[in-house]
Amino acid sequence: MLVQILTKVFMNRKNFGQLIEVLRHETAYLRPQGKSFTQKEMAENLGITLRHYGRLERGEVVNIDGELLTRMAGSFSLTARERHEFFYAAGGVSQFAFKQSQDELDNLMAKLRRVVKESMFPIFISDVLGNILMAAKGALPIVGFDQQDFLELKHPNVLWAPIHLDLSNAFLQEELIRVMIANLRLIRGTSLRYRALHASQALFSDLEKYSQFKAAWQWVSNDKGMDFEESRVFKQNHPKFDMQLCYFSLGSKVVTSWGELYITTFTPQDEKTFFKFKELKTQYGDEIVQTHARWPFPPKIGK
Repeated sequence: MLVQILTKVFMNRKNFGQLIEVLRHETAYLRPQGKSFTQKEMAENLGITLRHYGRLERGEVVNIDGELLTRMAGSFSLTARERHEFFYAAGGVSQFAFKQSQDELDNLMAKLRRVVKESMFPIFISDVLGNILMAAKGALPIVGFDQQDFLELKHPNVLWAPIHLDLSNAFLQEELIRVMIANLRLIRGTSLRYRALHASQALFSDLEKYSQFKAAWQWVSNDKGMDFEESRVFKQNHPKFDMQLCYFSLGSKVVTSWGELYITTFTPQDEKTFFKFKELKTQYGDEIVQTHARWPFPPKIGK
């Protein structure tokens, strides 16, 4: 009886069906003509009937064969981490099933603000979609923004922000795709279970208008054997500081009842970068920039 009750409350094939539909539409990023697979084409790729595939997207199939899930992951060109998230989502347990009180959420955000304030190095907090919730003010110049320009972005997001930097600067042109690929590799893996949500659809529908985004998506899809992107070294001839910055971008996952968050810290790898980061900390102190990004995500599906 208990198993039946839990299945009824938490197992949600409709949500998984909507996720399958979203992933089918995302195949447009990989096709030369920019058109996603139709349901008929997907059914043919998977070796099942059109009726069966339609029932999958409508969330009417309760028991889904593991071999079929594997073929679906291949047809969607999922990365290694995306496949892990895809199989997890196929279990049907909603990420919104377990929540705590508003007081506990407020306590969590207060703890994260303390982490940002106390960090000696540039740091920011983001969600699984790459939306930046808060950042040390001294981190913004490193990525090419002042506070006002950053807060005026439609999406305060690590994928959206590079597109809107000053591309007349050769340094930024050179770095754009590399940064986009590194961030997209991480976000694709962490966000898959959330991609049918309105918050994700709104972001991706704006990003897909830009050729840089589609180029990065194709690159990540073709390089899906390994995901090691959470930590990486950047060497940048920074135009604002007139020097080369060398730092390690270290990502730490925070698992909460409302979903995952990521703490990213820029750790200097040479003496000049160390003193530049120390100078920024002295200049901006423990000032925090909080954005208009909404978190936790409202559990609204679709665009």
